[in-house]
Amino acid sequence: MFIAWLAIACFVPYWFSINIGIGWSPASLAAVAAIVVMRPWRDVRPVLADALLGLVVLSWAIAFATGDSTFSSGAVMITQWGFGYVLGRTAAVRLGMPAVSVMITLVFCLVAALAFVEFATVWNPFVDLAVNNSLYATWGSLQERGGVLRAEGAFGHSIALGASLALVVPLVLTSPLPEPVRFFATMLVLGASTMTVSRTGMTCAAIALVLSVLFLREAGSARLRISLMVAAAAVAVTLWPPVSTIFDVAGDEASASAEYRGDLIPLMGEMKLLGQSPAFLRAADGSAYFGGFRSIDSSFILTGLSYGIVPLLMLTLLLAAAVIAVLRSSATPATVAIVAQIPALFSVALITQYTIIFWLVAGLAVSSLAAARRTGASRTEFFSIAPFVPPRPTRAVPSHRVQHLPTEQAPHDTPTPHTT
Repeated sequence: MFIAWLAIACFVPYWFSINIGIGWSPASLAAVAAIVVMRPWRDVRPVLADALLGLVVLSWAIAFATGDSTFSSGAVMITQWGFGYVLGRTAAVRLGMPAVSVMITLVFCLVAALAFVEFATVWNPFVDLAVNNSLYATWGSLQERGGVLRAEGAFGHSIALGASLALVVPLVLTSPLPEPVRFFATMLVLGASTMTVSRTGMTCAAIALVLSVLFLREAGSARLRISLMVAAAAVAVTLWPPVSTIFDVAGDEASASAEYRGDLIPLMGEMKLLGQSPAFLRAADGSAYFGGFRSIDSSFILTGLSYGIVPLLMLTLLLAAAVIAVLRSSATPATVAIVAQIPALFSVALITQYTIIFWLVAGLAVSSLAAARRTGASRTEFFSIAPFVPPRPTRAVPSHRVQHLPTEQAPHDTPTPHTT
């Protein structure tokens, strides 16, 4: 069920969303089905991170009840953020992180391979699946930079694809697969992020690789780490001339997008403590604006404008905890993946499938950290090939009730008892 969800999230375009009371993306609907099948209420134990995220949802509910927020913003929080997070929390516990990382590796290697094909052939099969709705009008067109087609797969935007590929780098690198397979898979995903010609995707992918090599013992042997860094550096040096040429040809287009993000900073002064910013405006055609800006290319700023300063601070606190875990070398691969996304969180909004995949990995990060700390298991043990199963407590048997079987009467197929 989980790998079916991954396939839907990565290969069914966002514009196939349907309206059942609210807008449901294919990945959100599939997440509901997967959550019901895996039944998180059986094994997932609440932790502090769950409580903080619950307070974020509660803050929206309070703002909505007082007329300071909209129903649509809450729908996004529940169906995209919430379901992705719960699915990640559940999958890590019910399937085990090794199985989850292998599934993610398999699916995203296919995503990466298709990105190479799209870039080489200048053909995207997903945009041919046209739907007559506003989502297709927004996300169904291909992008170019400097006259070169940017790979975007089924994600509707090259940045969404690039950031999603960067998000899975630590999980691919630490999956319980042979080291040569992990080397190839990691290089494939890193190379595909370049095919998006997205500075955000390439930057986050590079940070994810460096953090994984430096801070994750699960990243493999020193030989694998050194090979990856050398190979990645060689590829970067090889690809830099054509990539820089693309940005040079793009000229003002690339620099203008960076300046646009800088122009959004004054909007932070329009944030409320709780609820939607008064700078919000909905035009007659249904288009939404914040202070005259149609697109808010910063998840950090957009969250504050949509939900308020208090929810933003709670989410920032969780992100800071993840950074501290990485610096203390106590982070898991999913935690490293989230920390490596910080440049993306400040330079792009959570859009299309990138939204729910990001929150899936956030759920994986919380579950993996919580399980390792609760059981006291070593991280090497937790990320071994066999899915981790918490040990059951055993009750000591009084010595006078132990029956000793003489060695000569032991069955031939029973090992001789030893005293340790």
